[in-house]
Amino acid sequence: MLDDLGPIRSGDRLTIWRPAMTQPDARIAVTTALLAIPPTYFVTAHAEQLAASHPSWHFRINPLAANVREGSTPLRVTPALRGPLPYTMQTRIAKFAMPLQARMVICQSPDLIHQHHGTWSGGAISASSTCRVPLITTLHGTDVVHASRARPRGLERAHAAQVHRAMQESLFLLPVSEHLRRLAIEAGAPADRLHVHYQGIDTTFFTPAEGGATDRQPRILYVGALIPRKRVDLVIRASQELAREQPHELLIVGDGPQRSSLEALAGHEGHIRFLGPLDREGVRSVMRTSDLLMLLSHSEGAGLVSLEAQACGMAVIVTDGDGKKEMIRDGITGTVVGADATPGAIARAASTWLPDNSQMRHEISTAARDFVVKERSVLTGASRLAEFYESALG
Repeated sequence: MLDDLGPIRSGDRLTIWRPAMTQPDARIAVTTALLAIPPTYFVTAHAEQLAASHPSWHFRINPLAANVREGSTPLRVTPALRGPLPYTMQTRIAKFAMPLQARMVICQSPDLIHQHHGTWSGGAISASSTCRVPLITTLHGTDVVHASRARPRGLERAHAAQVHRAMQESLFLLPVSEHLRRLAIEAGAPADRLHVHYQGIDTTFFTPAEGGATDRQPRILYVGALIPRKRVDLVIRASQELAREQPHELLIVGDGPQRSSLEALAGHEGHIRFLGPLDREGVRSVMRTSDLLMLLSHSEGAGLVSLEAQACGMAVIVTDGDGKKEMIRDGITGTVVGADATPGAIARAASTWLPDNSQMRHEISTAARDFVVKERSVLTGASRLAEFYESALG
């Protein structure tokens, strides 16, 4: 339920990570293009933590269009597009709603605007300029790709222009990985405004299973869209290679245009199962009973699913060449394989992370979760984000 029916509420799932400091009241507008909760929680997660730990900071989420399940966030969500149109239709016209978004934010008289994604950031930029308040922009990946294209065409030109403008107008630019920071510099972003801000995940939600059977067959997992960029075919081929030497299961969670071709590639091999899309609780459940996540995609800004998996006690295999490798500890919580690794090489890496006894499973789980809790939790991310807010607010 969105803002026209009042603030969305949820259960007591926030953790206050430090005592609230005495600060003047500040209104913070968090802007983005499309907000669908579930599955996308990262836009609101850090704001929820900061709202709990800084009572004087008042947040409102201002997407162009939103599809938010009631109870999924305690923050007020006010989309620019509201009315009878279904969300799928709103996503098609959202780019035209940036002037509406700007007027909506201006009417809130914010003290700070935090935009997620440099693409479709025109509303936040206009509001920041009109209100004369600082703008912070988090760069997530595709926005930097748009900005780095030498010869953008059609709508890509408009996207690139907005990203470049956000790069110039933002007080702070927060790429979600060091890899993305380097790409942003190459795309023309001012280096002195770029600060890596790792997006954290909710380690109070994503947790290992309590007890449970440990004598099951080793299990590999993929979670994500079934699209070419994700290279799920490589996951399947690696599993097929591994199955010749080591019995295991491969569970594929998600849906997309490649599903039928991927099912054909898997053939009738009984160890590969397609589960379709699952909600957040379903993903957590399957992670708690799996051992190894494979994320072999091209061009990931970060790959938060790998953090969710580790928080549930899983090891992770990722390919090199983008921000994914910064989300694991190579050799400790998983393996970074080459960007062009063969199915055989991936299978060999996987074999080292599939536990053959309960002690090995416990050791892997402990190392993986410790890394995420200490370095990639939403609590850590919110603490870091607070420093930028405090600096911007003066």
